[in-house]
Amino acid sequence: MSMSKEPIVIVGTGDFGRALATRLHRFGFKVVLGSRSPSTVEAKVIPQHVELLENKEALQRGNIIIFAVHRQSYEALANEYRDMLKQKIVVDVNNPQTSKKGAQSSGEYLGSLLPESKVVKAFNVISAWALESDSFGGSKQVPLCSNNAEARRIIFQLVRDIGFEPIDRGSLKTAEELESIPFRFFPSWISPVAFSFILLLVITLYEFLRRYVNNGSVNIRQPARLNLNGEFSMFFGIVAFCLLCVLAVCSLPSVINTMSWREWNFAQSGIGHVMIVCAFCHMLTMGTYSMIRRKWTLSSNYRLPSVFYIEIAMGFLVIFLRLLLYTPCLYIPLRKIRHGWERSANGNVKPKGGAELRSYENSYV
Repeated sequence: MSMSKEPIVIVGTGDFGRALATRLHRFGFKVVLGSRSPSTVEAKVIPQHVELLENKEALQRGNIIIFAVHRQSYEALANEYRDMLKQKIVVDVNNPQTSKKGAQSSGEYLGSLLPESKVVKAFNVISAWALESDSFGGSKQVPLCSNNAEARRIIFQLVRDIGFEPIDRGSLKTAEELESIPFRFFPSWISPVAFSFILLLVITLYEFLRRYVNNGSVNIRQPARLNLNGEFSMFFGIVAFCLLCVLAVCSLPSVINTMSWREWNFAQSGIGHVMIVCAFCHMLTMGTYSMIRRKWTLSSNYRLPSVFYIEIAMGFLVIFLRLLLYTPCLYIPLRKIRHGWERSANGNVKPKGGAELRSYENSYV
């Protein structure tokens, strides 16, 4: 079977399905998108040079079928097109809504519905964003499994041909393990980080009580090498620098290749936010006390502002612009867009079958 001449069929026009279609077309594959109601799909959301057909017609066009729809739609699709899918490769890209051990995996469920098809579990650890980006978005490794060795080999080569690193994980019995990967969240980091954080708080509280609390009263003017203001400044500075180092390490390509989408997103967003806040607190505690003593006057002969003023202004600007994205008028539409919603002609944001990147599911459209 020649994959270069025969189109790859993707059932589902949600966010993930369209991203995968774009990726396949970019690497020279012919792609056909299947939809239950093609007339209801807006033409502008379909990638260029990708054909959109009704499901029945689309399934007749190729021997590699990718189900980019919700698991709940599998039974209806299997009952309606079981005969058409015989001996064809059917790829399951779904993940469960929650990580629940012991439950039947999506791949095994699809395999039970289509016993005469060659069911392959693949692409479930890749986000729609990673499909559209070659630089960021977590690991480029794509584990896959199937009970059919030939189907596994074909999808293995397909994954490699579109720029990812395939990993053969054997039969469909390992599908449950593959579906647990997107829920992985720094499993080896949690205990050490929690212990270090608790230890830091205990030591900080101990030093505060030992040096500044006397007979129930707080005396921050007690002579010391550093006053309370200086120690807070040093504390926030060290934490900000350490977080910056962690962020830098998490941006190395070799490290990114070991991270899931959820871990990478947290490292770039969560750790980055905390680092910015700590750096800003470092600037505040470092210069505010001395500027108050000087009554916020400009000591320069040229009446130029202190570097402290410039740092504070830039810090306020960065945090203010970031907080703007959390206002309801911006956060809600952005969140819907990230979840695969589309903007209609009248300007309203409505669902088009996409799903949140962390669940990698797409609606049955």
